[in-house]
Amino acid sequence: MKTAFFDLTGTLLKESSIPQYIKFLAVSGFLKANDLAHLSKIHEEHKKHHLTELQSSQHVMHELAHAIKGVSKKKFDAANARFVQQEKIPVYPYSLGLLVELKAKHYQLVVVSGAPEDIVKPIAKALGMDDAVGTRLEVNNGKFTGRLTLDLTQPHQKRKVVEQYAAKRNGVLSQCLCFGDMVLDEEMMGAVGHAVALNAGPALRRAAHKHGWLQVKESQVLEAVGKIA
Repeated sequence: MKTAFFDLTGTLLKESSIPQYIKFLAVSGFLKANDLAHLSKIHEEHKKHHLTELQSSQHVMHELAHAIKGVSKKKFDAANARFVQQEKIPVYPYSLGLLVELKAKHYQLVVVSGAPEDIVKPIAKALGMDDAVGTRLEVNNGKFTGRLTLDLTQPHQKRKVVEQYAAKRNGVLSQCLCFGDMVLDEEMMGAVGHAVALNAGPALRRAAHKHGWLQVKESQVLEAVGKIA
C-alpha cells in the first residue's frame, strides 16, 4: 500500500490552528483562566522568537495535558467535532487539490502531527484524509490523566510512527511520500522513498539540500508532486 504522510501545519494548513483551538477550549469551559494565561504566554513567547516552534509545541502539549486532567474523553471529542464544524481551518488553496490528486493515484493519506491527536483526527477527516496520528493524551476510565502516551514533538517519534504505520499495513516505504516543513519532520521524511520539503523553514531547506529532496513552495506544489507521485 502506498501512503502519503503529511505534517499538518505549514504543509496543509497555512498556520497553526492551536491558538484558535486554545481559545475555543477556554470558551467551551475546558480551560481555567490560569491555564489559558499559561498557554497564551507560550504562544506570545514563540511570536517574540524567545521559543522555537518545537519548544513552543512541547510546552503547549504538556500544559494542555495538565489543564484537561480529569476531563471526560467523550465530552472532549464532542467539543473537538464542534471546533472543526464551526471554526475556519486555515487551509492552503492547493491542499484539497493535492489530496484529491494523490487519492486518485491510490495513495493512503495520513497526517503525522505533533498537535493533539484529539483535534488532528477530526481535521484530517474534514480534509478527506484516511487517517491521522498525533500527540496522544492518556485516558483512563474515560478521563484524561494529565499524561502523554505518545509525544510527537519529541525527536525520533514521527519516524517511528511512519515506519510502524507502513509495517502494519504491508506498506513499502520506498513507494511512500512524505511532506514536511520543519526540521522535526526530517527523520520521518528520510524514512520514505520520496520526501517533499513543502514551504520549508531554513533548517529543513538545508536538510533537503543535503539529502537531495524535492523543495517546493505553495505555487509549485501540484506540478512538482505530479512528477514524482
